[in-house]
Amino acid sequence: MTSDEKFDHVQAYHCDQLPKEFKFMFNRPRPGHWPRPDTLVGARQTGVFLVPQGYTESPSKQTMSRSTAFMVPSKLTSYPYSKWQWRFSTSLMERFLIFDFSPVQVKVYTLTKIIRKTFLKPVFGDRFSTFHIKTAMMFTIENYPLDIWREDNIVQCVSLLLATTKRWLKQKYCPHFTISGVNLFIGKLNNWELSKLCSIISILINTEMQCLFYTRMDNKNLRLLQYSGHQYIPCQNICTKAQT
Repeated sequence: MTSDEKFDHVQAYHCDQLPKEFKFMFNRPRPGHWPRPDTLVGARQTGVFLVPQGYTESPSKQTMSRSTAFMVPSKLTSYPYSKWQWRFSTSLMERFLIFDFSPVQVKVYTLTKIIRKTFLKPVFGDRFSTFHIKTAMMFTIENYPLDIWREDNIVQCVSLLLATTKRWLKQKYCPHFTISGVNLFIGKLNNWELSKLCSIISILINTEMQCLFYTRMDNKNLRLLQYSGHQYIPCQNICTKAQT
């Protein structure tokens, strides 16, 4: 339930023991530099929540998770469809992982969220959400070496994050970082929207993140123009080009 723009109220049941769908995060192969071993130990201890799925746009849409750890009741005509669906939430686990981001990684994550709000939200609303960005950020940190996360390489790191998202859009599958077998695109974006979003992100990457010069939030564009050491030749408005 949302009472105002600043607070959401969610009834949740805490589970101390991790169902099997959550254990793959701790056992799957990874380069090893992140999450660090002590971070994984702390994340394992946070537990998970069982929460109502909430509103769904269409009864015909698939659920986001088909966990064997919780079985929904048989269909009853007197029982609202929206209450059949429950899901697991790893919000505390994800919060623990985000607190392990370095200052540069926080800047990359924040800048990418600004790009989403400026260029992607006008087209897709919140159906392509900050949760997708957060998931792509964690997978990008996990798969790329620590030495790329530098102050002088922030824009390139944003490109890598967007490249991770683009790869998922082509595959029509966005994996959950902490839960196995979940496609985060299901119930959010239609197939034709996946292709359109992939095209827009390709434009952002191929124009070498020139979109940042059109990002007015926090005066990012003015600050970039001020500190760029070369004459900037503006290209076609990215937002207009992307939407067409």
